[in-house]
Amino acid sequence: MQYIDALKNNNNSAFFFVEDYNGNYNYKTEYIYNIASFYKEKGANTYIVHEKKGYVCPYKEFEGLAHISFEEISENKDIKISPSDYIFIPEVYIEVVAQMRKQKVPAEIIVISQDYNKIFDSLEIGESWTMYGIKHVITTSEGQKTYLLDYFPNLEVHILHPFVSPDFVSTAEPRKPIVTFTSGSERGIENTVKKFQAKYSQYAWVPFKILSPLSTADMARQLNESACAVSLEEHSPFKLDVLQAFRTKTPVIGVLPKIALEWLNNGGKVNNNAVWSINEMQISDLIALFIDRWVTDKLDNNVVQGAYQDSSPYTLDNFKIKMDGIFESIKEQRVNFLEGLKTQNEAKTKQA
Repeated sequence: MQYIDALKNNNNSAFFFVEDYNGNYNYKTEYIYNIASFYKEKGANTYIVHEKKGYVCPYKEFEGLAHISFEEISENKDIKISPSDYIFIPEVYIEVVAQMRKQKVPAEIIVISQDYNKIFDSLEIGESWTMYGIKHVITTSEGQKTYLLDYFPNLEVHILHPFVSPDFVSTAEPRKPIVTFTSGSERGIENTVKKFQAKYSQYAWVPFKILSPLSTADMARQLNESACAVSLEEHSPFKLDVLQAFRTKTPVIGVLPKIALEWLNNGGKVNNNAVWSINEMQISDLIALFIDRWVTDKLDNNVVQGAYQDSSPYTLDNFKIKMDGIFESIKEQRVNFLEGLKTQNEAKTKQA
């Protein structure tokens, strides 16, 4: 089977489905783009697959990757999906996997799971991922792996930690009295600001900004200008926005995530690397307390230094090393599967 040689030599194709955030930066799509870029470096024909024509790539460094819409894949006669190919898909597109199986798409389908809160959104009652022939999942943390295996015990779940872009470095420039939200719903951010301004009128001069739609370079610059960063997202798979702030040595006020994370939880305790709360309603009070200590120069710099150390393992080099191991493991199992099919087919031919 020529497919086996193509797979062994990385002369295959990999299709990466992404959600559309209207051309804005999003850590979920960035994670997928980084995996796709790795596969391209390995020599595979790599495609970013999006829902609609007119999709705008949010990242200049990835504009060189081939982009194609759902519709264009079916129309393009030059693209022939084979058993040596991979299709990487986020959990929100599981219904697309069901369609692929009905159409007998022969590629290996791998789920990239970054949001445990959305795992069941696209499943009907009684359905599971394994029903669609899914064997491998790539996810971001040990906590999410445990969660996945609790419901889908037959999956092989690979942990691939996101990395903090090299753009995020600390500068010596003086900080401004700016509070920057790095994550959270529009409603949650707005309510937090309104509560703060209603209760702490003496700090009405404090400006608030939102970080999310910017590029990594712009985000890093804005964090370095800020007195503190505020992270409101509690269903985040890794709280990458917090690690980005840590790398710029920006103090963080945050809502604790619902799932345990390697860099945050240690022996059942929460690391002292930020001001954490289990209740979003307390955040406005914590911001006021922080501003009071910031203007009076009473902050504990040891917390910031400890936070910086907690972010240090999440580098591009470590990401590539881990991704290489996952890549080889999945490839080896796929080759063994295809070689097994080849042996079966040869045996049937001899019997005939």
